Amino acid sequence: MKRTFCIYSDESGVFDKIHNDKFVFGGIILNATEDEVSKAASLYKNIESTLRKKSEYDNINELKAVNLSFHDRRWVFSKLTPLYKFGTIIELQRVKDEMFINKKIKQRYQDFAYKLGIKNAFESMLKSNLVNKYDELRFEFFVDAHHTATDGRYELHEALLQEFKDGTVNYNTMHYFPPLFPNTVSLNLHLADSKTNLLVRAADIVANRIYYETKHARHIKIHSSNTIIKVLP
Repeated sequence: MKRTFCIYSDESGVFDKIHNDKFVFGGIILNATEDEVSKAASLYKNIESTLRKKSEYDNINELKAVNLSFHDRRWVFSKLTPLYKFGTIIELQRVKDEMFINKKIKQRYQDFAYKLGIKNAFESMLKSNLVNKYDELRFEFFVDAHHTATDGRYELHEALLQEFKDGTVNYNTMHYFPPLFPNTVSLNLHLADSKTNLLVRAADIVANRIYYETKHARHIKIHSSNTIIKVLP
């Protein structure tokens, strides 16, 4: 079967273990072949239209989680219940200090964590028969531009492509790990601006909710059949 999946993601928290203990990636996975993208966009447009009726948001240009009240953040997340969601929680205090030496190494670790969170979500979809391992798949990733610098886009793209299509190799043990979807047709990575992308803003809400719950040791409460969370390291 031929299918196209669109993945929208954002982050919550600061990747800095001196002043922070959690960092989160979160987002949504939509089956574009079954028109889930347009339906989700319509859903989220209606959500924001409802929020815009509140006077407290009159002077807010972008309705991201940081600009919403606690009550409204929870309300928006509840409206996203039908969508397939994923998250990666990084326990910063357990990450080796070497991962914070410089900007490039930090970016590589974040890319690694993001990739594992995505892989974990699709493995869960395989188990639930939401996708077949041998389907002919196209993947369109929309990553918030604040997370991945333009010069780091290639590395993240290659990491995802290896995991999904080509397979990976542990050069220390010379062990080959087969790809998740060997018949992958294409995989594209787009740097998206949440100001102009509705569904990246939806991903921001997901990331923020996971971040909030994990800060209070309650993330297990939102882990479900369509909200798949990976904890690292």
